[in-house]
Amino acid sequence: MPEFFITINTNKICVHVFGSGPRLLIAFHGFKESGDNFYVFENILGKEYTLYAPDLPYSGSTIWDDAVFEMKELEFLMRTLLDHFGSDKFTLLGYSMGGRIALCAAAVFISQMEALVLLAPDGLKVNPWYYFVTQTKAGHALFHHVVYHHALLHFIIEAGFKLHLTNESIYKFVKMHTDDKEQRMLVYRIWTCMKNLSPDIPGIKKQIKRHHLPVIFIFGKYDRIFPSRHGKIFEDIPTAKILTLDYGHQLLKPETGEEIFRYLSQNNY
Repeated sequence: MPEFFITINTNKICVHVFGSGPRLLIAFHGFKESGDNFYVFENILGKEYTLYAPDLPYSGSTIWDDAVFEMKELEFLMRTLLDHFGSDKFTLLGYSMGGRIALCAAAVFISQMEALVLLAPDGLKVNPWYYFVTQTKAGHALFHHVVYHHALLHFIIEAGFKLHLTNESIYKFVKMHTDDKEQRMLVYRIWTCMKNLSPDIPGIKKQIKRHHLPVIFIFGKYDRIFPSRHGKIFEDIPTAKILTLDYGHQLLKPETGEEIFRYLSQNNY
């Protein structure tokens, strides 16, 4: 699989390349995944698009030393990807956590975008737990403490589930990603690294309307982490389509790629 690296300060971001089409599609992956997960779309999209899929900080083959990944780094990454491909037009795709990154990028680059594709995206609704542990001093201190004290974390998770503060899917998701210290450290690094990338949804909606940008949201019917109801805030946008497939949260499947290709072909700009 072809790949190249982009240097940002002392960091090196690995970018996976799929397909050889004449148009550029930049794709951001989900939590604890990597850019190479988008290989499932290569056969479907690769003749029309060249996919650039960066490994975000603390993921895949990217080497990241800085404490945070800010908008200025995201903007530099986007401009470098465009320069590398040799185009000022592109389609943007974000899956799960990558949806939040894509929404932040769209706020800056929307005038250059041909379409926006969001798969079960994070960032449409503020998660109070995530906000507490990343945006408040008390929450950050508690988050750091439980990384090294699993018993306390286990108690908080169990109590939250029993008090119906979280649903079963989120409960299982948190349990799965916090089983050992190494996993907890990775969650801590990723969450705190990305803490300042929060999209302004009302502002992005206004820009989408102003630029008449084609947008497709694809959700999983059984996804309780980022359910389809989160997309309802975009229902009033004429160029937005909300699609629900018969899956859970995992949407990186060839069938999803076919829906993406069908939508982009219908909105051939």
